[in-house]
Amino acid sequence: MGYQVELVEIEAHPAAVVRDRLRLDHIEDFLGPAFGEVVTVAERQGRYVTGVPFARYRQAEDGQWDVEAGFPLSGGIAARGRVEPTSQPAGRAATTLHIGDYKGVGAAYAAATHWITAHGYVPSGDPWESYLDGPGVAAPRTEVFMPCIRRPAVNRDQGRGGEAVAREDETTTVSNPGAEHSIRDAEPRPVPLRVAAPRLFRCAARTANLLARRRLHQPKRHRGRRMTFADGTTGVVYRETVMCGESPPDPAVLVVSFRLRGVHGWGHPLFRAESLLNTALFAGFPGFVSKLWLTADEEDRYRGFYQWDGARSAEEYVRVLWWPLALVSHRSSIRYCILPGRLRDDVLERAESGEDTAQPDTAWWRLVRAETKPR
Repeated sequence: MGYQVELVEIEAHPAAVVRDRLRLDHIEDFLGPAFGEVVTVAERQGRYVTGVPFARYRQAEDGQWDVEAGFPLSGGIAARGRVEPTSQPAGRAATTLHIGDYKGVGAAYAAATHWITAHGYVPSGDPWESYLDGPGVAAPRTEVFMPCIRRPAVNRDQGRGGEAVAREDETTTVSNPGAEHSIRDAEPRPVPLRVAAPRLFRCAARTANLLARRRLHQPKRHRGRRMTFADGTTGVVYRETVMCGESPPDPAVLVVSFRLRGVHGWGHPLFRAESLLNTALFAGFPGFVSKLWLTADEEDRYRGFYQWDGARSAEEYVRVLWWPLALVSHRSSIRYCILPGRLRDDVLERAESGEDTAQPDTAWWRLVRAETKPR
């Protein structure tokens, strides 16, 4: 199979693992019990799983493999039994997706290694892989991550032949020269349903708590504002939801789009009225700050325009959100884009002033004009 490799920014995240040194033919039997032990210890200490299981491998001198397997967690834990606290490392990583029998995953590692070399990077740590599907799936998906850093440039005065290392694009994802670094525009890779369901339940419970404490508000300052995107489509803000007192230390703008199945004509006003109930699907999720709800555009595509605290948290949210959206939407229409380091109001101001109208693309997520709210 062909592999599409991209460069992503990984944020440090609490995790827990079980470690062991094993023969290659014993690794498969090790993983399941290891994952189970991590979940059990985390839940007993009041933590919960925040992503898919992962494993890291390093070949030992005796020909065996040092293996660690576990989950990212909502917070740190104390060591218990074989379970140890750790952290998923921060930094850049080349990533690609392998679909199919795990015996062929070596080709994904080879593709990531080739991409790193071809784009002027060098490995900076042990690779790891995340398992997006559980046992029994006919064509399981395995996401491979290979940490990397820029290869040091050769000094022109000292380099052989006076040549410096050529600099390639740092990411195969879309980039905006004026602002965003490593923008991610993609279809969500959903977490397993057994992970998503309890997280949605906790989100709904926390939303109820926030409402009871009057922490959620629906200001009117953006309601009625028309927003135009680079692909020429427009949507009008029909609702705004804001978490009271939230100021994101690690801001990120998240744009989500989807097209509902079987909704036409009067179905759209009915959906907009009913959609208030969907607040329980996002407001209690870690990192939520605010959301602008946009009407369907000329292609019947709805958008949510969010302010989030942390690009990693935003991506974890959309991987859970995929499940309720898939029940009512065309699955191929569900997309998201994350703009790390951006404040929503800054994006709106740039669009209102026309600063982003000259971007040479037709990206569905890029806001190019935000008309002042009609009086």
